[in-house]
Amino acid sequence: MHNKSIAELSQGLASGEFSSAELTRVYLDRIEKHNAGLNALVSV
Repeated sequence: MHNKSIAELSQGLASGEFSSAELTRVYLDRIEKHNAGLNALVSV
């Protein structure tokens, strides 16, 4: 899902391909996985 454009994500949400909760979980998981080395985010 992280390789999709904003337009593709919008279409996926509109079509029911995935829910907003699923989309949010994917990105929160990516933040958790990658932020330790980056320290880009303090709090989400």
